[in-house]
Amino acid sequence: MSKIKKKQVLSPLLVLKGHTQPVNTITTDSTRCYSGSNDKTIRIWSLETGYCNSQLIGHEGSITSIRQYDGILYSCDSAGILKSWKTSNDELKLTFRGHTQRITTFFVDKHFGLFSASSDTSIISWDTNG
Repeated sequence: MSKIKKKQVLSPLLVLKGHTQPVNTITTDSTRCYSGSNDKTIRIWSLETGYCNSQLIGHEGSITSIRQYDGILYSCDSAGILKSWKTSNDELKLTFRGHTQRITTFFVDKHFGLFSASSDTSIISWDTNG
């Protein structure tokens, strides 16, 4: 008969708190964590200190997904809006309007560009150059 081993319980390395409503999505780069929430904000956290260094404000609905690609943070929301932000200075670069309902997911790639899918049953290909 083999002995049952107790599972080790781990403690958090870092706890990031500051959103006022549920957090739906996160992504990281080498020094920062980005989080998107039902409070319609994206918070930018230092992975070294755990402090919120900045907030990105401008979405009309709950943030449903975020991704960082090639120096740009992309975010989408429940109002059907997609935005791109420069990660070098946290400024809004572009706003993409075309969906009529929640954006459920999106994809960004150097070969294929930016695509978004929505509850409105459409998939849209976007020009990221503005």
